[in-house]
Amino acid sequence: MFFGFSSIIKLCLFTGVIVIAMSSAFAAKNSASNSPIELSSTEQILKLNTNELEKRIGQLTEGQKVALKQIAFNPNSDLQVRWRALVVATRLMKNDMKPEIITASKSNEWFMRSASLMAAKEISSEEATMLARKLITDKALVVRSAAVDFLGSSGEESDRKILWKIIHDPLNSRKGQSLWIRSQALQILARNPYKQELKLFIDLLNDTDLELQAIAIQGLEKVSAFQFGTSNESIQDHRKRWLNWWQTMGKVEYKNLNQNRL
Repeated sequence: MFFGFSSIIKLCLFTGVIVIAMSSAFAAKNSASNSPIELSSTEQILKLNTNELEKRIGQLTEGQKVALKQIAFNPNSDLQVRWRALVVATRLMKNDMKPEIITASKSNEWFMRSASLMAAKEISSEEATMLARKLITDKALVVRSAAVDFLGSSGEESDRKILWKIIHDPLNSRKGQSLWIRSQALQILARNPYKQELKLFIDLLNDTDLELQAIAIQGLEKVSAFQFGTSNESIQDHRKRWLNWWQTMGKVEYKNLNQNRL
């Protein structure tokens, strides 16, 4: 269909009216969501104590929901307010917040990377676990530590392997001293140890960290159903007995166990 010149003029005028009308509506919406009143009222809600905040979340207006996104990435807002803004926004908007969670996970600010894990959990435990696998080597210890908790609750064997790697990763020691994340990971592994991990626990008896040795002994007692000595004896006494058991009996049992798995 062809239009005459006059028809084209009329069409242009008509579309111009629509564009202007749409632009005005969009501007009005943006103006409302960006209004200082909306931002201020939302920030005040985020500063409430936990119980009060929980009560108010379901009462947030659409404008305040949009404001949550802005506050989360506003460098002038308080750390706790920004953290809460990201988590609350995800609780309300679920999958629609995935782009913001990815952005937060790559932030230069450690607390935003940590908050991204908590926000991902608001979508699902699976989302949080997938993100934790990416952040487990984060440069910030607190972020790595948060990632350990999520991996520890996943129940996946592949995530157990990651936890074992964390214990031996040089990133998690400083000047020859263990950082707390090593014992954190080992405690998770020792709760429900696998028989095929027996040698991994034995190896940690030679670690210089006495806390790791103690946790490794707990894991060995569970995985083998053996308990040497009494609770009044020192870690070193228990350690010697376990190393002796390994040399005299344990190696053979472990070898047979692995052969039976083949």
